[in-house]
Amino acid sequence: MQLDLSKKIIEYLSNNPEQKFTAREIAKWIFEIYPDECEAKRERSKATVNKLNDDQALIQQIITEIGARRKHMQKRNAKLKTTEERPRKYYYTTQSDQAEIEEAESDLLSASMSQSDAARLAEHDLYPMLSSIFWTEYSIYSKRIDEKRSSNNHGANGNK
Repeated sequence: MQLDLSKKIIEYLSNNPEQKFTAREIAKWIFEIYPDECEAKRERSKATVNKLNDDQALIQQIITEIGARRKHMQKRNAKLKTTEERPRKYYYTTQSDQAEIEEAESDLLSASMSQSDAARLAEHDLYPMLSSIFWTEYSIYSKRIDEKRSSNNHGANGNK
């Protein structure tokens, strides 16, 4: 009993057109719907140190394989699309690429018009958003230097 991930993913996404799912959501669905195939995958795992002992490790392995097969699946099925932001979202669409781009641009334009308050944000208000991006994208914890309280007692380049 072999788990054909590509077919299962395309099946799931084509049954839910225009809905966007992360690889984790797809992997959890596969784990719930196909427990026998997942158990067979666990048994075939040859890694002695990193054996897929618990369910979370198996789900993480499926997530990794979904990401690794993304380009291959998109070549085989042109209607399978992904988003660029992280975490990447997978979806099945019947729209053409041009229609999808026009829809995204119109959504972006309407969102920018409704967020006129965003244009009034001060630099200080943007630091939490930047810090959040650093943490989610790169696992980097950033700290802001408060210019009002900092000092340069050691002369030029003294704080390097």
